[in-house]
Amino acid sequence: MKEKVWFFRYFPILVVCLLMVGVSAQYYPDMEYGEEEEIYSGVTWQTATNPDPDQNIVIIRVDMDDSAVHLRPVFKSGGNVEGEPGETTSTMATRVDGVAAVNAGYGWGGEMTNSYTRIDDEFIGGSGEDMLPENNRSVVGFSDHRQEIAVRTKLQVINDDYEPEDPEYWDEIVDAIGGRGHFVTEDGDLVVQDNEGTGDGHHGDRHPRTAIGFTREPYTVYLVTVDGRQPGFSEGMTYEELGQLMADLGVEESISLDGGGSTTAWVRREGVVNSISEDTPRRVISSWVVVPEYRIDHTDDECQVSGAWDVIEEEDSYYHDSLVADGGDDSMTVTWTPDLPREGAYEVYVHYLDGEDFTSEAQFVVSHDEGETEREVDQQTGGGEWHRLGNFTFAEGTEGSVQLVNTAQTDEKISADGVKFVHVGDPLEDLIIDNEETGYTDIVGNWELPDEIYGSPWEGSYHRHWGGGDGSETFSWYISIPESGVYDVQAHWVAGENRNDNVQYIVEHAEGEDEVFVDQTDMDLDATWVSLGEYVFEEGEEARVTVTDKGEGVIIADAVRFDLLEPAEEVTSTDHWQLYK
Repeated sequence: MKEKVWFFRYFPILVVCLLMVGVSAQYYPDMEYGEEEEIYSGVTWQTATNPDPDQNIVIIRVDMDDSAVHLRPVFKSGGNVEGEPGETTSTMATRVDGVAAVNAGYGWGGEMTNSYTRIDDEFIGGSGEDMLPENNRSVVGFSDHRQEIAVRTKLQVINDDYEPEDPEYWDEIVDAIGGRGHFVTEDGDLVVQDNEGTGDGHHGDRHPRTAIGFTREPYTVYLVTVDGRQPGFSEGMTYEELGQLMADLGVEESISLDGGGSTTAWVRREGVVNSISEDTPRRVISSWVVVPEYRIDHTDDECQVSGAWDVIEEEDSYYHDSLVADGGDDSMTVTWTPDLPREGAYEVYVHYLDGEDFTSEAQFVVSHDEGETEREVDQQTGGGEWHRLGNFTFAEGTEGSVQLVNTAQTDEKISADGVKFVHVGDPLEDLIIDNEETGYTDIVGNWELPDEIYGSPWEGSYHRHWGGGDGSETFSWYISIPESGVYDVQAHWVAGENRNDNVQYIVEHAEGEDEVFVDQTDMDLDATWVSLGEYVFEEGEEARVTVTDKGEGVIIADAVRFDLLEPAEEVTSTDHWQLYK
């Protein structure tokens, strides 16, 4: 009898609870979600499909409480300059060693940005009639160090300065990209606002869409793309439907980013994972890129400070302030020790203040899997930026570190601020660097990663430049040499009739720098390893090979290999004087 009383007494409450659970994800009750796959520590992605109407979706989640990843806005190569073309999301992500990315801001023909954009607390751009206050353009921004704060706001124009309509927390925001103009969720509820006067006729139509949003508990960012303009596969979404999707995902605050032909989702080692609506990926203004980046400020628990360092508040500091000390006391040290999520190769960078009275020989010691490496940094220049110390292999956990020793003279100063470790992949096998080995390549200018690949490139892909430049747009491969000796430096490419027949390679080595010119039209050299020469490299120093955009015809950047011919102790020829004993 008691069981029946319990049932009838609590049955209405049970029904209400069940209804509430159903309502929380009922905009798309037939949506099928694929398996979530880990991309990196704290980063996952999955696909989702809706049967009616046909909709294909990519969802990237970022755990913002995971200190091993950082969400950063990336602007197109060439800056916010009229006439400079945009850059594909794939190339932007590869350029900054990203693990996942979506397109973000929009602009005039892929050149100048209309979207409010702020990177590392520097206002990049966002202008024109589309930014007038009555249009209420939406923005998502993040605080600097470890991105503790995420804000979604509208902007207004006051005396030509862009200021938030809701200023709470905005003083902390240093990274932000404006949206297409539409909020799609607010406080977890569906909120779709059209903007009169924007000229955006897509509000009620289905098109490809890109969105960014976040939840506070747990602190998670969602990067979402919806394919469109592909009948029978994916029709796209209206802004209202996009808001419904974000609400189903539980996203509290979200905005729409640039969509249409710009909509792109990219994942490291997978490439573009959505189905773009145009023949080739569109060049865009900016992208949100997830970077496997472990940042440590001098105020963090992972940083140990020995000695009486002064705390200096300067605009050029990383996260508010820096440590500065007078020279003459080499017992003073600052040590940054990360808790790395996985073993592998990491790029290591340091941040510091500079000045004429600072030391030109600041000594940083990197402790890594293969021992210790000392690097001297000139702190009379380069302050307020991330300065690269090199590429090193670290074990998982807290075995590695970076330490600054106060080796400055008594009449000098020395600065300690922040350090970051960027995971770039597994250690290289056979010292071969492929074009998609993030962390071992630098890209300057418009080197494309084509969707359609011809021939037999190394590892199945190459970067391409259309040539005709002055040498300022470059593709570089680099590595920290593990053993001193004489190396045969080799390049790999796919030859073809439309190629450049006088491609310029530059090899930087221990004895200087050499130019080498190759013919990429020669089919006898197609998909083979071609020697660029024999050169001396020293252990721990950087070896770099660069191909430039000089000359007419297509230029292929594929792969480079460093083949050890003679270890240092076996060199007997004075031709290589640095190693000869």
